Amino acid sequence: MKMKKSVYLFAAVVLSVLLLCGCAAKKTDAIVSQLRTDVLEGRTGDCVFTAYLEEREIPLIADGIAGDKTPAVIVKISDSSAFYGAYTVTVTVSGKEYSAAPELKADTLMKATVILDEPCRQKEITVTLKGEKEVSATLVSVLPEDTCGYEKALDTAKTALGDKIIYKGGKAEGEIFVRVLYENGAAYWYVGYVNGDTVNSVLIGADGETVVAEKDFANDNK
Repeated sequence: MKMKKSVYLFAAVVLSVLLLCGCAAKKTDAIVSQLRTDVLEGRTGDCVFTAYLEEREIPLIADGIAGDKTPAVIVKISDSSAFYGAYTVTVTVSGKEYSAAPELKADTLMKATVILDEPCRQKEITVTLKGEKEVSATLVSVLPEDTCGYEKALDTAKTALGDKIIYKGGKAEGEIFVRVLYENGAAYWYVGYVNGDTVNSVLIGADGETVVAEKDFANDNK
């Protein structure tokens, strides 16, 4: 009887170890090179502000090699009239100001990558544009309250991608981009996996469980 119990105990221990090893082998957090967790919007007059709260490698390049992530706020500002001259974009987070020079994407659209000391978890921030035009706006999160955390969506995406994710020595290779998206009042999670010439992508619903779409396409950034 004692021997039978010992056998069962040994089998349970072995099974636990195997399960733990299996879970560890499937972890991909180390190769996430972009993690966008929130979308904030606001406006002042004709100026429309959008901010993405992220941790990302800088510069962000889909080359299949995941670099260290840096906390940042990506700010986009659009206006019906053209921008002229030099500008500065300032983001106020937890009472502290961070600034960056924006780049002009079109006559009426500019973008700035503002580096932070630590990831921003606020649902409301202030963004100020200084230059030929000087305007400030309060931006608030537009994501529905029932939008799940990225971890759940990433797990669903990994299951959907299956053996498209390459592992070597128990570690995932390549890089993963995780972005929360907001469109027409709905939130989605985009997960893209890059390891070479192809991007394998999955679009997940706000619940983190529903696979809305899957698409594989050529990696033009390689």
